[in-house]
Amino acid sequence: MHHTWQLLVLGLGAVSPCLGSLLTNQVILATPLDDAPQAKVVLESTQDSTVFYPDQKQAIWPKVWNKGPGKADKLVLESVDLRPWNLSIVEVYAYCPGTRPGSPRIECEWSGAAADFYKWSKITLKFKGPAGKPIDIRFKLTSYVKDAASGTLKLSDQATFTHHWGTRAAPAYHQTDLSTFPQPRTVTVSAVPDAEGERARLKQRFKWADFQPTGFYLNPGAPLTVRVSGVSGAGPEPQLLIGTPALAHPDHRNELLPALLQPSQPLRNGLNTVSSPFGGIVYVRYVQAAGQTAPPVVITLAEGPAAQPFPLFRQGVTTNQEWKAMLVATKVPFAEQAGRRVIVTGFAADARIYANKGQDQEALLDTYARIIGAQDSISALSFAAPDARDKPSPLRPLVVQSRDNNNPNAFHYRVAIPSRNHDITWSQPVLEKSWMMWHELGHHRQHTSTWSWGAMGEVTVNIYSLAARRLVPDIPSEHGTVKEWNDAKTYLAQDASKKDFDAAGHFVRLAMFEQLRVNRKVEPDDIL
Repeated sequence: MHHTWQLLVLGLGAVSPCLGSLLTNQVILATPLDDAPQAKVVLESTQDSTVFYPDQKQAIWPKVWNKGPGKADKLVLESVDLRPWNLSIVEVYAYCPGTRPGSPRIECEWSGAAADFYKWSKITLKFKGPAGKPIDIRFKLTSYVKDAASGTLKLSDQATFTHHWGTRAAPAYHQTDLSTFPQPRTVTVSAVPDAEGERARLKQRFKWADFQPTGFYLNPGAPLTVRVSGVSGAGPEPQLLIGTPALAHPDHRNELLPALLQPSQPLRNGLNTVSSPFGGIVYVRYVQAAGQTAPPVVITLAEGPAAQPFPLFRQGVTTNQEWKAMLVATKVPFAEQAGRRVIVTGFAADARIYANKGQDQEALLDTYARIIGAQDSISALSFAAPDARDKPSPLRPLVVQSRDNNNPNAFHYRVAIPSRNHDITWSQPVLEKSWMMWHELGHHRQHTSTWSWGAMGEVTVNIYSLAARRLVPDIPSEHGTVKEWNDAKTYLAQDASKKDFDAAGHFVRLAMFEQLRVNRKVEPDDIL
């Protein structure tokens, strides 16, 4: 809501300290204002999350407009003092003149803002803690115009916005029956290609995971002793990564956990200490650049309360019976599967539903492998290829149970499936026919940034969805249907003057690529 205020200021002593610091040696008139402001303002802002954890950094994104009809001689955006909320400013990006890291409040001032003025900023805040009380940070955007007679400023319009966060302590867990969890604390890790190098080689849109599961959860703030051997003086050094990207909080499934692949310092031979203020699932990253050959390293996570085991299914090693026993016994609410072609991470409670129904975990991971293999094949990638450039990646994508208040999505390293769709993640018969999973895995490979263009963003991804769909031709699917083919024929039957390929439906456009494969025996990558 916008308010027009009548204000008499005889000296800056009557102005708030925040405003006074910005409007030094200027006077705001008390003359009555018109009902319609001369410089109407709009203030909006977004934030990274609705919850702050102690020691966490989050960004806010304030956006300010002058909607006119006239120029604002001055615009001022100001927040309350952040210090009583245990918040500090650690980074300012874009354009917020007057605010810098360490400032006690956000204060931005713009002069000569025309009627179409728009600016945004990214301001990163850090919450010192402790958790418990909610945080409410109120912002005010004020426009001032110059009085024609006196040349002094008068208030024209104001808008407010309030950021709200809950605060929460990072979750900690303790297993009571360690004997049920057979994963070793000492592992031998071989180096893999780095994710960016593989993404560039394969011309993929997103990177895959260049890190390995351990089956352990690091409790927040707990120092973990890590023993390492085998690191070569001239070679790469391993790291621990803490936190699964896009993993939802097990008790608050509309939220993400705070740690997202938080890296440790490089691990050197001997004893190392690793800790995280947020805790999270532990991974090992050990990568080598093209042309490097690094020796395997041996990594041991020390016994004790810091690193707690949780259900981990290792393809070819763990049995279905062991998996079920872990899911029943666990006090750490996560579950992870390390397949040959995929890593699946989510919640033990959901995985247990399908384990109790007799789910064969090897069959589940083999189905993921077939889907990924079909998408390899449409890109002319084969493990039997004589040229290493034509082989599939040894890296794997993650499939992660993510927050429920979001759509399925894909980004670097992972596919995020809302946790409410747990059958797609953990049930082999459902996964086998899931367009959602085919599509999100296909996003990792889409060609928008290589040979394609913007209108193809949701089209080239489905070249890969169709490749997986052809694995189960007799199972009904929501796409690749007769109706969509008939829609394509209707489009083709139009007069040429009415055809606009970029404006046709996603699946009309997809049908054109499919015809290259079917009628000309040309795979899309052969267009190159």
